[in-house]
Amino acid sequence: MARLVLEDPLADRAKDRIAGAAKELKGSVKEAVGKAVGDAKLQSDGKAEKWLKMNAEFAVKWPNITRKGTPPADGKAHEGETDKFQKYFTPEPGKGE
Repeated sequence: MARLVLEDPLADRAKDRIAGAAKELKGSVKEAVGKAVGDAKLQSDGKAEKWLKMNAEFAVKWPNITRKGTPPADGKAHEGETDKFQKYFTPEPGKGE
């Protein structure tokens, strides 16, 4: 007897979000452990893993940068600033030059 299988795109997205959150958590744990034990490679690998989900998500939404643009006028004022991602990130792509 044949089984009818219905695809649920919302369930698939939920699974993707859960998988992404798990990878992000794994990266955070690796980063923290690496920092605690003084293992720079483990810490670096953890930082990289935390960005994988975001990179995969926005790589399909944002345009590719094909050339270096003009730096922002206030760029020097932000050098060394902490938490720039939390302060300034927006999921909308910029307008460009």
